[in-house]
Amino acid sequence: MTSLYVPSATEVPLAKHVFLQRATSLPNPDPPADSATTALVNEQAPYMVKTYLRPPPMFVKGEGCYLWDVENRKYLDLTAGIAVNALGHCDPEMSKLIAQQVSLTASITAFSSD
Repeated sequence: MTSLYVPSATEVPLAKHVFLQRATSLPNPDPPADSATTALVNEQAPYMVKTYLRPPPMFVKGEGCYLWDVENRKYLDLTAGIAVNALGHCDPEMSKLIAQQVSLTASITAFSSD
């Protein structure tokens, strides 16, 4: 197995630093301390297990490949991971099928045959 060489920050030319900084700047900066997002995070904090670091956006709506946070900022969802689907958010047909199945039988367990 070969290892990948990753240069240190001091080995990257200054022009590249400027490019990387500009390329990674966020159009949606973290919300201020007096925002609806911060209020929601603080409200839910006592009930959350601190297993993972929670990113500042608190998503409240999704449609297709987009998500909206409580500040009504729109995000393109490029996230993938364990136990996720690639069908987009709130697909009308999928939502109908899920609602239909839940109306027949539903349980809250990780070990279910529903």
